[in-house]
Amino acid sequence: MTSRAIEDLCPELQSIYREWVSRCHAANLAVKVICTWRSGTDQNVAFANGKSKAKSGQSPHNCCKPDGTPDSKAWDFAVFDEHAKYITDGSDHRYTKAGEIGEDLGLTWGGRFKSIFDPGHLELKGWKTEQAAPVTIKE
Repeated sequence: MTSRAIEDLCPELQSIYREWVSRCHAANLAVKVICTWRSGTDQNVAFANGKSKAKSGQSPHNCCKPDGTPDSKAWDFAVFDEHAKYITDGSDHRYTKAGEIGEDLGLTWGGRFKSIFDPGHLELKGWKTEQAAPVTIKE
């Protein structure tokens, strides 16, 4: 299962997400969340299809609270043009601007990853070093 629910982000990221959306709108960027939390099964499908370098349990999208409820440390987003058409070219300047807004809020932007170009991805810095290791919900 893949979620778009903001409530599936960790609490710290929920407030950052809301500020990011506000700043994107102020910059005339039309953005929409396309993924917050992702199940282990969906993560492995993304890995198998070459859309992710992470397997189940290795992605910030797979993080859960100790009770198994989603606690994602990342979200994926899409950018749209002035006609509400989805921009598929990740090198478009609007993805860069949205990513830079995320960086200004202290996030890591996937457009700067060395291993994979992921311009529609923002994540909490240092999520791998938190006390609670990422855990996937068993399906």
